[in-house]
Amino acid sequence: MHDSFFWLILVLALVFALKIISGFIPSSKTSTRSYEYVPQYALFSDGELAFLEVLRAVVPKTHTIMGKVRFADIVTPAPQYKGKKYMSAFNSISSKHVDFVLCERTTYRIDAILELDDKTHKQAKREKRDAFLDKVLPDAGIPVVHFKASAHYDHQQVREAISTVLPQSEQPQTT
Repeated sequence: MHDSFFWLILVLALVFALKIISGFIPSSKTSTRSYEYVPQYALFSDGELAFLEVLRAVVPKTHTIMGKVRFADIVTPAPQYKGKKYMSAFNSISSKHVDFVLCERTTYRIDAILELDDKTHKQAKREKRDAFLDKVLPDAGIPVVHFKASAHYDHQQVREAISTVLPQSEQPQTT
């Protein structure tokens, strides 16, 4: 009697242990994981929003301003990259984004990238990212202009900086 009671307890303990463990080990049969998400307060920080308002005032009507664009939507690895080399090149751009993109209004041709550099751009990781961006974009024929984040922007200075990268026929107009 004691032996059968011992085995019953042992089997029940094993079943209980397996139930607990199975709750912590994802099953290959179930690929749906449940996560909780909360909304972001806004797409742009206060500083980015202030700069966007300046851009709206100085960017010519021939262009539209896109914000927080994924780097991989601006450039892609060259066609000669295949397999692992392609994936390595793609992975180096896939999780990055740029602050603002100036696109020609009718075709959405990318004419320039505008980066707003706040104090985080002095961190080693960000400096490395910026150096990468500053090499890749011009190599791909896309100019990039950096602006130092500020509480206030001189509209004329922003206008002049943008004018250096837009095609001559699409220069910002003085208002």
